[in-house]
This record gives sequence, structure tokens and C-alpha cells, in this order.
Amino acid sequence: MGSLVSKDESLPDTKPRTRDRVYTDVEGIKVYVIQGNVFQEHADVLIWGIGRSLDLNKSRSSQALLNAAGDTLQTEIKKKYPGGLTSGNIAVVNAGSLNCKEIYFISLEKWKEQVTQQNVLWNIIWECLSTANKSNFVSIITPAIGSGFLGYPVNVVANSMFECIKKFSQKHPDTTLKIVTIVTRDTETYNMYKEHARSIACPGSGASKTCVQGNVSVKIYTGALADWRADVLVCSCSSDLNLSNGGLAQSILHKAGSKLQDECNLNYPHGIQKEQVAVAKGYNLHCKKVYFGTLSSWSGDGSSCKKELAVFVCECLKLAHKYNMQSVAFPALGTGSLKYPPQVSASIIHICVEDFCKQNPSSKLLIYVVVYDGSSDGKTVKQAFDQEWASNAGKLLVIQAPIHQPQPLLPPQVPAAPKPKPSRKDTKEYFAYMYKSDPKTPKYWEKFHHKKTVKEWNGSKGDLSLKIFQVTGSAFSDIIQLVNDTLKEQPSSNFTSIKVKEVQRLENLQLFDKYANYRHSQFPKVSKGGKLTPLENIKACKTGQPLTLKNTKRGCILDQDIYPEVNELYLFHGTKAVTLDGIFQQSLDNRLAGKGRFGNGIYCAETPAKSNNYTDQTGEKKMFLVRACLGEIYIHDGRTYEFKRAPCKACQKDQCYCGKPMYDSIVAEGALPYREFIFHDRCLVYPEYLITYTCS
Repeated sequence: MGSLVSKDESLPDTKPRTRDRVYTDVEGIKVYVIQGNVFQEHADVLIWGIGRSLDLNKSRSSQALLNAAGDTLQTEIKKKYPGGLTSGNIAVVNAGSLNCKEIYFISLEKWKEQVTQQNVLWNIIWECLSTANKSNFVSIITPAIGSGFLGYPVNVVANSMFECIKKFSQKHPDTTLKIVTIVTRDTETYNMYKEHARSIACPGSGASKTCVQGNVSVKIYTGALADWRADVLVCSCSSDLNLSNGGLAQSILHKAGSKLQDECNLNYPHGIQKEQVAVAKGYNLHCKKVYFGTLSSWSGDGSSCKKELAVFVCECLKLAHKYNMQSVAFPALGTGSLKYPPQVSASIIHICVEDFCKQNPSSKLLIYVVVYDGSSDGKTVKQAFDQEWASNAGKLLVIQAPIHQPQPLLPPQVPAAPKPKPSRKDTKEYFAYMYKSDPKTPKYWEKFHHKKTVKEWNGSKGDLSLKIFQVTGSAFSDIIQLVNDTLKEQPSSNFTSIKVKEVQRLENLQLFDKYANYRHSQFPKVSKGGKLTPLENIKACKTGQPLTLKNTKRGCILDQDIYPEVNELYLFHGTKAVTLDGIFQQSLDNRLAGKGRFGNGIYCAETPAKSNNYTDQTGEKKMFLVRACLGEIYIHDGRTYEFKRAPCKACQKDQCYCGKPMYDSIVAEGALPYREFIFHDRCLVYPEYLITYTCS
């Protein structure tokens, strides 16, 4: 059995020389392709091909490995694996004197163009990744396996390597494994691996230019920044950090999700000033961080605008370097609605990069400039950036640098222990903690229990469909008592009592996820300014505390996992039996609701006397007891008006275009027999209990 590396692939080379290196990000794992010498690299794990006998004296490359590691290596191999190694398996041994902790020996058959051999290759790579992950290792280094005596096509091995790393990272998003380095000596093999790296690293379209300055590579592409893969995405926005304003910021927000805006609101409540940088997580973007800055519109000779842009770009580069980011993606800053001349933007970014390289000569930062290709002037902007760097254009993603003695890779920093959950529920600290935590289901749910977060449930395998449970015991009694107590305070003229026959609890993970996330978005308001104003404390309110809240016994099932600080409570909603299946699967939907006195919306009540009017008129009746998040409440005086949505907090109009925050819900009272609780977003309610009853 021959070596898995090409002839003389791993023999030490002590002569000073330069090397080529390619970098790409594969689902969070950094993959480097190096044309160099495997013994001059440091990593936690070295993968090494060998014959089944595990005899290191049978090939020149393995003899070189033995000389570098020391004689104890062969002794340990014989002790741990006296019967040798079977094809498709790995042997794990201590690395001796090598620049790594362990060696994973692998063995493959000669290539015969068989599909099964590709499967064996895939399984071996997967096993190496899994073993390293289980050992909490950070880095792996491997020669170009199979490209020598065994005759494996380089494209087959390269494709298997990159695809396997991708699938492994997707399946293990919390893996400790962060770096895989592939080392090859011959140029042809290196170029083929480089092409695979390039196909992964370049999600944009159009031709590209690359400039290599020192160890820093600048790559210019056309594409959409929100789709880019980099450790950092840079975005210009308005000074109030309202990401719904401006095309670029809006596209970033759309891709990242609403939590990005929530974090900006929480950490930068007063926005940012010129020449400041706001930092936020990437959430659903393909990045770790987003750097936000605000720029003025181009005016006059642009001298102040040039300064703002230069300071912003320089600060972004400094931050990326300070926090060990590997790559940064800039848009063509200022060239959109701010009207910066493209050549000015290109020139300033170029100057900033040069200044950064001079101050940080050892930095290996990879910088993308992503020119938006959806605008009418996209070609002009791209041409300006290409021309700016034309004299310095180099090879794609290739960094020419002298080899220095590399430093050992350090293990990942142990994250600080999470702060304990504050004991008092009604504090700002508690809701700051809650906002940073992922939502969970109620503690009393049975199928989708609260030991997992909602996100973890959604990512798990198995049946995640609606589950319906019979409510019995004290929980059944608590709900009956709430029905009777609220009916006693606001009786009906059509009946005097309700007999509850059955209560069912709905566990619909998909619907609860939407509701819990909306409720979650209210927590930053509480963590900054204290609890939201309760209904009874709003100046315009004439009727007082909601009856369902007033009559909920402390400590009962309806008092658990409820957050009155964001005006969460239970309300009644009557319905007809024919609508039940639709509500079970799709929740209450304001878009399908009949037009009421105050327009289309989801109408709820604080007493069953009101909700009973919308049920079947004879026989057993159906009424939901829904969780509802009133949030910030608008009080309406009861006059007939068809609201399109909850009004604006600034102008008090529902059809408003001033861009200010809106109320979350409407409570109509005044000259009405019963108060109306109205929601124009179905995510504000969750139909948790179905009550079957009769009236008398």
C-alpha cells in the first residue's frame, strides 16, 4: 500500500521561500489551501495517509514523518493498533515532536473509479472531522490526500473535502473546529484546490479585480452585500439606526431578521453620530458582525463628506483587526442615494486600506468591495473601483508572503459563564436577560416542553405538528373559575350561567413561535424604560383593569409564564364550530375576520358574556381563551371608525406615513356595553385553550 500524498509531498524543505495561500469560509469553518510544506504548519490534528500495516518505514514521506515526530511514534502505533488499520477507518495517536497534538492515520485502496471509493473517502473525512470535534480541537491540517501513488483524481478529493466540511458544519453549528488547512507541494494540485475554494468564496456575479497589499487582499465584486459571506458586513444607514430607511440597510434588515433592529434599538437608543461605528450581530446573515455608520449626503466640494467616509472606513478596519476578524465586506460606500462620485469612494477606501496595511503589516485581512449590480450606475461604479486598483491587481485571492515560523494555534477561549437569571421578574435586569435568551414554551406544556427553546424545537427532528391535550385537575378548575368570575362582574342579558364541559390546550409550535417572538420584541422597551403602561393607568382609560387579569388567581395555571409587564393577559374569543380547524392550524387571522364596528381585526373580550354572541346559537358552544400581548395600547373612545391598523404614537392616525413607532393594539371603550380588544396582527394572539360549554 502506497502513501496518500504525491511523491516527496511531505519531505521537509528548509530553504527560505515564498508560498501561495488561498482562504475561504465554508459554513463558518475557515479553509486554507497552501502551496507549501505540511511540516512547517501548526494545528491540533495532522491527517496522514498510510498503508494498512501502519509501518512508517515503507514510504519516503512516512519516513520523513517518523523522523520529525520521533521513534516513539512507531512504538505507540504498534502498541495501540497491533493488527494494523482496515480500509476506511482511522488510527489516532499522539503526535510526538510534531507541531500538532494528534495524528489521524487513514488508509485507502488504490483508485479504480468506483463510486464506493468516493463514499469511503467521504466517510473517512467525516470521521476525522467528528473525532476532532469530540476532542474539542480547533484546527486540522492535511496533505492533498490520495493524489500520489493511489491515483485519486484531485477534483474528486477536493470536491469531497469541501462538501464534507460544508455538511459537517451545517450539522454541527456549535463545533469547536474552526480551521482546516490543506497543504500541497505541486502547482497543478494547488490550482485545482484553489478553484474549488474560489467557487465557494465568490457568491457574486461579474468580473473581479484583486489587489494584494502586504498580506492584505482586496477583492472587488458585483453582487448584493446582504448575500455576502464574510466575518463582517459594513453598512451605511440613517443616524437613528432605523434600518427600514435606505435600500442597503433595508436589505440587510430583511435578510438578518427583526432581531437585528431590536439589538440596535437596545444598544443604541439615541442612534449614532457621524464618525461613530455601531456593532451588531449578524443573525440570519452570513457574517458574525455588522458594522453600521452614518454618512452625510454629498454637497459642495465634499471635503467634510470625504472626512466622514475616511474615518468610518478606518474605524471598521481597526475594529475588524482588533477582534481577529478574517474578512470584511464593504459596499461602494456613498455611491447610492448619498451621491458620492464613484471615483471618490474608491479612492478613499483605497487610501484607508493602504494606511491600515502600514499600521498593521502582519494583518492577513481579506477585504471585499461589493458593488451593487441592481442599480443603473452599477457598471460605472464597478469600473471606478477597478481602475483605482488596476495598477495593483494581482491573482485571485492569492497572497504572496515569506514564510515565518508560525505560532501554535491556541485553543478557543472559554466563554464567560452566562449571567444567572435575575430572581425578580419585574425588574429591568430580568427583561434584559429575557431579551437575550431565546423564547421558550410555557412550563406546563407536555409535548413541546420548555427544556428546549422554541428555536431548538423547530430545528429538531420528529413530529412537530399540532397536539391537543385535555385540561384536567386544578388547571381545569382555574379556567372554570375565571369564566364564572368574569361573567359575574359583567353578566349577559341572554343567559345567567355557563356550564363548562371540556377544556383543551393547543400546543401548536409554529403559531406559538410567531407569538412568542412578537412578545419577545417588547422586552427591550421594558429593559430600558420599565414596564409598559398598564391599561388601567393610561389617562384615557375609563374602565380600569381588564377583568381577566383582575380575576386571575395568583399562582394558578393562568398566572404562570405570563408577562403583565408587556401587557400580556388572557382574553376570550367566541367562534363557530365550523371555523375551528382553520384556527387550530392558522391561528386567528385579522385578514379573514368579518368587518366589525372598528374595521377588520381580531376582536377579543374580557368577559364570556361578550364573546358568547359570536358562537353557534344552539347546542354546545366553542370559545377560545387566548394569550394576547397588548404591548403599547391605544385607547379609542368608542365612536365607529374602521381602523386599518393600530395608530401612530406621534400623530395618532392609523393611516400614517411619518415613519414613527406605532401602537400595538387598540382598546375601544366609552358608550359600549362591553370593551373591545382589537388586534391587527395575528402574531399578537395565540389561541391556547378551547372551552366547550353550554349556557342556561
